[in-house]
Amino acid sequence: MCIHIKQKTTLKKITGTPFENVLLIDDEEIDNLINERLMQVAYFAEKVHVRTSVPSALNFLYTVLNKGEGIPEVIFLDLHLPQHDGFHFLLEFKQMLLKYDELKNTRIVILSAFINKYPDHLLDAHNFIMDKVNKPLREEVLEDLKRKHTLQAIAS
Repeated sequence: MCIHIKQKTTLKKITGTPFENVLLIDDEEIDNLINERLMQVAYFAEKVHVRTSVPSALNFLYTVLNKGEGIPEVIFLDLHLPQHDGFHFLLEFKQMLLKYDELKNTRIVILSAFINKYPDHLLDAHNFIMDKVNKPLREEVLEDLKRKHTLQAIAS
């Protein structure tokens, strides 16, 4: 059987992907390739935008905010980055939240090989952090994040 779709239909509508746009911030190119593919295979996101540094990620956010489209619903953030670390991004993101209402529904998932290295109070101080997960990212983690997102949507 062949199904013809006359109007533009997004992957989100067809497969039920919970997120249209996800931003992945990690300086490890191989990890980025694997994680991007994993998110596609797990139907986690329609589009995965990858940035390898905090300045590049912030520039991306300002660009999509100015366009008014492509704003990520979830940001996966590695804390251990060269030059500006993930904590620098968190501080900048907190400032952006004060200026841009469009980011109020964006949640951050800390993705790090050193997640236990950081005291919980450093991360728990930010209410926009959805979860903290260890590298490598696994499909089970994405499924769990989908469930959390669905439960939050039902509750609100």
